[in-house]
Amino acid sequence: MEFPGELVISFEDHLLWHDGVYSANKIYITKDEGRVISYCKSEAVEDDGTVTPIGSINMSEIMTGKCIAKIAANNPTISIAPHRNGCNERSSVSCTPPEALKDITAVLYDEDRNEIYTGNKHGLVHV
Repeated sequence: MEFPGELVISFEDHLLWHDGVYSANKIYITKDEGRVISYCKSEAVEDDGTVTPIGSINMSEIMTGKCIAKIAANNPTISIAPHRNGCNERSSVSCTPPEALKDITAVLYDEDRNEIYTGNKHGLVHV
């Protein structure tokens, strides 16, 4: 989506989450402008027919819209990493993957460290 709101590309399995207004805080475009990391509204439907209420973080090719990586709450391989021994820099607050993907207000990708940072409306930052 361009900033004026014109649709430029459709993504493979998700929509950019916009809450009715385009939000540049929920996307990160890589330095080479080849990929976009975004907090997205899921188009997934559960077995009972309900739409997944929690968003996902997707990495997609900008030119093709192909999803190349996804962090989703319903992915059974996603888990919360334990704190490193002797690391006092991080909070002891812990949450589940669905909680970490709820109410995201900002996304940042550190290309050098290959880490995604998210912030939510409660002031929490997840890595």
